[in-house]
Amino acid sequence: MQQTLRELDTLFRQQDVIALDAFEHGLAEAPVLFQPAGFFKAMENGLTMFVASEESEDRMGDIIEVDGWDFSEFKKNPVFMLHHDHAILPIGNVRILKKDGKQLLAGVEWDTEDPLAAFVQGKYQRGFMRAVSVGFRPLEMEHSDKGYRFKKQELLELSAVAVPAHPHALAKMMGGKKFSIIVPEIVLVEEPAPKLALSDLEIQTIRAGLRQLKEK
Repeated sequence: MQQTLRELDTLFRQQDVIALDAFEHGLAEAPVLFQPAGFFKAMENGLTMFVASEESEDRMGDIIEVDGWDFSEFKKNPVFMLHHDHAILPIGNVRILKKDGKQLLAGVEWDTEDPLAAFVQGKYQRGFMRAVSVGFRPLEMEHSDKGYRFKKQELLELSAVAVPAHPHALAKMMGGKKFSIIVPEIVLVEEPAPKLALSDLEIQTIRAGLRQLKEK
């Protein structure tokens, strides 16, 4: 039976939790996580302004503290990507990045000489796309009632997204297809579908093993 995007989102969330457990126990490096909860805000001085992240509980029960954002490394290469896909070149740069109350704001300059970037920019300008997503690495966190409270985190990249979902879940749902642009038309490129790495039983077994290590 074909899995729904919500089910796949939940599955990849479980894998993220395992990676976070291993990180907390010092068994692995901090994983790369995604929060597809950002949104379009306004046009300002030729830039497209987004709320990249907001200090409120997202649909997974996580909270990312705005004061904990570290974008010192990101500013050295402030790329704006599409669907967190590093096989596609950046479609813009983040020219403004600032904390405003409980929000992290990002001002994007589009690469208008790039047909794909101009295409995506038009989707936002006409209101057909509104969401953005941050890719980040946790540095300090604690458990909240429903998920995690991230207190310090490193911003890795910001992406335009059509569907607010875990990027790996979306890739699985599309069966490996992705949009690329060949002037003057957009075509679907077939790629092998990513294989789900772990079964539910394997997930439970790994988490049980982590708990045993913690108790020693």
